[in-house]
Amino acid sequence: MIVQKIKDLNQNHFFVDSAKSVKAALMKDIGLEATESEIQKVMREDLGMRFRKVLPISIHGNSDKNLVLRQQFAKMMITLLLQGKTIISTDESWIGMSDFRRRKWQVPGTTNSIPQLRVADRISMISALDSNGSVYLSLLQSNSNGKVMDIYFRQLALQLDKERPQWR
Repeated sequence: MIVQKIKDLNQNHFFVDSAKSVKAALMKDIGLEATESEIQKVMREDLGMRFRKVLPISIHGNSDKNLVLRQQFAKMMITLLLQGKTIISTDESWIGMSDFRRRKWQVPGTTNSIPQLRVADRISMISALDSNGSVYLSLLQSNSNGKVMDIYFRQLALQLDKERPQWR
């Protein structure tokens, strides 16, 4: 019964980070009590699972489509820079991830990576860097959305109007 439950958890992409989580699932779903050492033995010996470090990956960041798009962007950027244009690159990031999962039980032949798309309270940082080396930075404590980005772009345009009236 333990073997089948663990197989079900893996097929349903349940994050098996500890024998304790499997123990709780066994008790909740089928009312079976098992010790953590029994569960670890089943995962290791019967299923060939190993407890490995979790590897966070960027979601679709290195897909073939995105690799081609980045190459096309680079070619266009070089062309614009050679024409004397100033390029402003804007990005958003955040400080304070709260996902502390570091290791999990892994079935042989599967990846041990997890996508990083969790949204939680955080400090958001929006920054712009231009090809002349100027940096424009904004810090806020919230989950940002399209409206926040609109405000940032409006304020950035006002700042650029003050610093360089002919920037457009």
